[in-house]
Amino acid sequence: MDVCTVLPATIDTPFYQHAANYTGRRARALPPVYTPERVARAIIKVIEHPRREIVAGGPVARLLVLQHRVTPKLVEGSVARQVDKKQLPRRKSVAVTPGNLHRSSESIRKGSVSGGWHGRRGTARRRFFTAAAVAGAVMAAGRLRGRQAY
Repeated sequence: MDVCTVLPATIDTPFYQHAANYTGRRARALPPVYTPERVARAIIKVIEHPRREIVAGGPVARLLVLQHRVTPKLVEGSVARQVDKKQLPRRKSVAVTPGNLHRSSESIRKGSVSGGWHGRRGTARRRFFTAAAVAGAVMAAGRLRGRQAY
């Protein structure tokens, strides 16, 4: 039997809506946000081909795991600052809530999967801009090569 760890990035689920929040600050998903289907695919992949660890997220999530292995204190400090600024912004205060810490909430029983963080749209946007950047780099390299020929 193998023990495998799936490390999900920020996933577009109702986690933040259901979690206990004693901060008084409105919790938000820390970008980039990925779809729940991405985690499901990672779980299936690790079942079919067991590995010690698998990251369910894009290159940013994988890079963060790699950086943490090399410089854990630096990464943890950086992530803590990001959480303070982006995940728990001070702009909007909210009431303290125990969430589903002590008992299940009604919306969980309804089986909602998406948290409304636009994981699918964000993934599509990241893919578009990555493809555009690669295409731009290829065109720039082609132009540089063309100038060097003369």
